[in-house]
Amino acid sequence: MSEQGFGLTLERLEDFQFRVEFDEPEIPSLLVDEPEPLGGGQGPNPTRLLGAAVGNCLSASLLFCLDKSRIDVESMKTRVRGSLVRNQEGRWRVAGLEVEITLD
Repeated sequence: MSEQGFGLTLERLEDFQFRVEFDEPEIPSLLVDEPEPLGGGQGPNPTRLLGAAVGNCLSASLLFCLDKSRIDVESMKTRVRGSLVRNQEGRWRVAGLEVEITLD
């Protein structure tokens, strides 16, 4: 089995705002922040990034399989909807992600 790795660094700027630097110099940094009232809402929060990662992973995997099967895809749109619930301690947790992929 082969192995690959990646790295990133988060640096706190202020309050709940962080700059994410990736280990690839051509990838621009990313500003993440919590929505108000916790943060200033200046960037996506980690929950939204999780949704984006899941949606992208599923979309890219489907596109790879279709490409291998020589099925042309003219357009693809992926919609991710997440649900949050409070746990027993009253903290918000991701309860689920629904992914809908539409393609032509």
